[in-house]
Amino acid sequence: MVELMLVCTKVDIPEPREVYASKHNVRFRGKLVLEQVHFIWNQFQFPDPGEYAFQLWSQGHCLAERRLAVRQKGGGQ
Repeated sequence: MVELMLVCTKVDIPEPREVYASKHNVRFRGKLVLEQVHFIWNQFQFPDPGEYAFQLWSQGHCLAERRLAVRQKGGGQ
């Protein structure tokens, strides 16, 4: 079993802040096997438009990061 943590951070502000995080225990079939992991965050909402980073962590190491831009509905920011 490996503990993974998925973290969402608002990054377009002077002091980036964590918006949400969750930990999950995952069992992998092998070190060289490509796995798909699905995380479900019920009722998650972005607090504001802006840039967010999703980071996947394990054992104190960031394994992957993806960023996305959140815009206000209706073409705002």
